[in-house]
Amino acid sequence: MYLLDSNIFIEAKNRYYAFDICPGFWTWLEQAAIDGPMASISKVYDELAAGNDALAEWIDNPMLKKFFLEIDDNKTQAAFREVAKQIQNG
Repeated sequence: MYLLDSNIFIEAKNRYYAFDICPGFWTWLEQAAIDGPMASISKVYDELAAGNDALAEWIDNPMLKKFFLEIDDNKTQAAFREVAKQIQNG
């Protein structure tokens, strides 16, 4: 699975894959949300939803809800701690 950060969505919207220039990109992402090879996290959803723009409207699609994974479960938090530990230890 590929995990997408906010920048992927924001840069796509603002540059080469704007909704009016390349709607196929956004359709492809919607299909990826259904098929499951890509996802993002709830914090990214929150950041994009706060934008009050076309991207915020796009992510409001109920079909995309499962695309933005929750991160407050124990397994995810343990993984975050392990990553932070690895970074601190160089």
